[in-house]
Parts: sequence; C-alpha cells; structure tokens
Amino acid sequence: MPKKPALGFYGTGGQFTLIYREMRLGDAYRVLTPKQKLILIDMIRIYRKVSLGDKNYPKDGFEYVWEVCEEDVSESAFYLMRQRLVDLGFFDYPPEIQRMRAGTARRFLPSREWAGYKATPSESKVLAGRNKAKKTRIEDKQRRLAEFRASMGDD
Repeated sequence: MPKKPALGFYGTGGQFTLIYREMRLGDAYRVLTPKQKLILIDMIRIYRKVSLGDKNYPKDGFEYVWEVCEEDVSESAFYLMRQRLVDLGFFDYPPEIQRMRAGTARRFLPSREWAGYKATPSESKVLAGRNKAKKTRIEDKQRRLAEFRASMGDD
C-alpha cells in the first residue's frame, strides 16, 4: 500500500521549530519585538540542528552568525537582536567555550535564565497597555455581536 502523503499545511520539509508555551508566556519572550522573536526561533532552529535533538547539547556550543540566519534582517540589526536574546537569558556565550582566534564566531549555549526574567517597569507598562487594548477589543466585539443579535431578534 502506498504511503499516505502528509497534509503539509505548513510545509512538508520535515523540519520545524518547537516553541513551548511556557516560553511564550514568560516576560522575556513577551518583551521581544516580532523580529526578535523570529531571530530567536531561527537561533533555536540552528541549535536543534547542531544538537540533533540531544538534550545533552554540544558542550562546545554552536555558532549563529548572520550568514546562516533565514530571516530578512540587516547584519547590524541581526547582531543587536542576537545580543538582546543573550541579555534576556535565552542563550549564553561562556568564555571557556570561545575559540580565542581572530575572526572566529562567538559560540553559544542554550540557557534557561529567561524563565526568571522580570519585565522592567517600562516593559511592564507596554505589556499592560497591550493586554488592556486586547481586552477592550474583545469586550467591544462581544458588545457589537450582542447588539447585532438583538437587532436580528436572536437570543
């Protein structure tokens, strides 16, 4: 019997990047810009490719440079965004795994420091504004739907 083809709603390449809900709900992820989130997903893609899914990641780390990034960002923006991911605790570059030779790329290890990140007061204000705006839009949509149903005689 022939093999049933994959549905391929999101592509059929056999590669994907899993982002856990725990990370998505954390402050460190929520304060990222949309482009920074794409760079994070791409960096995780490279890490998973290098680690081959092994939870005991490569002890000598991995390199993530602009040339392998699959997102459409300038080189200078890429390096700023990559540093932001380090600052928020998604990755680290310990000195003991760096290759001390001119021109070599920085080596990274995954980190869980992001889980303990707390948004700064200014970041918290932005997040609260987003949440309030979303809640207002949802309430407005529900009110308009109720008004429409009432005008149609539906209960």
